[in-house]
Amino acid sequence: VAEDFKLMSGTWVRVGLLRVAVMEATSPLLQFALITGHDLEYVGILGWPNLTACKKLCKDLPDDVAPEVLIQHPLVENQLRLALERFNEEQQGSST
Repeated sequence: VAEDFKLMSGTWVRVGLLRVAVMEATSPLLQFALITGHDLEYVGILGWPNLTACKKLCKDLPDDVAPEVLIQHPLVENQLRLALERFNEEQQGSST
């Protein structure tokens, strides 16, 4: 089974390379990322948070904070957003 796929535009997405790059860009806040977008107009990312790293960022929350509260904390959301914005700015654009 091939991991790479094409977008609707015909652009090939090199999933393995992209996943590694996304993980590096979002480190340490994501512990795993899944790349989506086969036959779609865009690439998507499903990310699994590194709860330990998120807790270190949010020192105002108790140690037993629920994961759903932790990942919605403004510091976590902002750090991930900024990391992905920087990542997107560094990308070359589409090519086939």
